[in-house]
Amino acid sequence: MKEKYLWHVYSYLYNSLLALPSYNQLLNNIFIASNINSNENVLDIGSGTGNFERLYGDTGNFTMMDSSKQMVKISKKKIKKGSFIIHDMNKYHYPLNKKFEKIISINSLIGVDDINKFFLEINSLLTENGELVITSSIENNILKIIKCSLTGIKAKYIPKIIIYTPGLILVFLLNIFLVNPKNIRIYKKDEIIEAINNSGLNVITKKLVYCNTSVLIIAKK
Repeated sequence: MKEKYLWHVYSYLYNSLLALPSYNQLLNNIFIASNINSNENVLDIGSGTGNFERLYGDTGNFTMMDSSKQMVKISKKKIKKGSFIIHDMNKYHYPLNKKFEKIISINSLIGVDDINKFFLEINSLLTENGELVITSSIENNILKIIKCSLTGIKAKYIPKIIIYTPGLILVFLLNIFLVNPKNIRIYKKDEIIEAINNSGLNVITKKLVYCNTSVLIIAKK
């Protein structure tokens, strides 16, 4: 219940992350890696408030799934074209009636109890030759993550930083509070890759991103 409440509070602060160059760079890395075509069906697991989908404007065919009702509510205001599902990603056999050419998951593994079951579920939802594009934090040193988050701030970002400063402070405080084995899970890079390969998917690309505190992986069915 405490974790659910924290994510509810987090939803009101999510847009403040867009003031950070490093966060925007992460989204851009995923944008390039996923190479989504407008005719592809795309599932975003742990979609938050739709910060990634906003990069596509009115294009794309996205299904956005998140366990937070408030996150989904904000997404609907931001993303006019798409499908929205409120569902806990740890409750498998997701309520979806189609398969997807691409599945995106951005730093959502922190909320996954069993990554082996998670990737088996993803495999079952991908079309033949479909792709998974996933990023995950592999660093539990919150100070290192905060330092990365503040890297690259230029003059043009200052107005946004000023506006979102209260929100950013709360985000960092929530992260410090959430970085607790009882609340989130930090999986190692090799552990993630092994679970993906064991699910029947084949890892084709892996690289470190976000100041080497996260890993970006592309896997194909």
